[in-house]
Amino acid sequence: MLAASFGTGALSPITATGRVAELWQENLVTLGLSSVGISIIAVALMVLWGLRKKA
Repeated sequence: MLAASFGTGALSPITATGRVAELWQENLVTLGLSSVGISIIAVALMVLWGLRKKA
């Protein structure tokens, strides 16, 4: 929702044609989306670790 309210479009050039926000807004949205991606990977690894067979 932050990206929509700022009008950023750097990470989705196909769906946000012509939308360019200020640099700090683009960077803030990029940081937020990157942290979500890292969190998803971390949680997936924790789930896989929890599902492993016990010896």
